[in-house]
Amino acid sequence: MSQKVAIVLDLEDKKQSYHLEQYLRNKMFPDRVISYANLPDTSKLYEDSTTFKKLVANVKKAQWERDTYINENN
Repeated sequence: MSQKVAIVLDLEDKKQSYHLEQYLRNKMFPDRVISYANLPDTSKLYEDSTTFKKLVANVKKAQWERDTYINENN
C-alpha cells in the first residue's frame, strides 16, 4: 500500500525551493511527486485582517473534520 506524505518547509528563497523540487522529482522520487507548491507568506495578512483570521480558523476546522471522517471511515 502506498503512503502519501505532506511536508511544509520554511526555506530561505525560491531558488532553494526550485532545487529541492528538482531533486525530489528527478532524483529521489521520479514519477512519484504528486504535487509541489510554494505557499505564499500570509503572516502580514493574518496579522492585519480579522476576516482572514476567520477564514484560516474555518479552514482548520474543516480540515480537522475531514481528517476525523477519513480516519473513522477508511
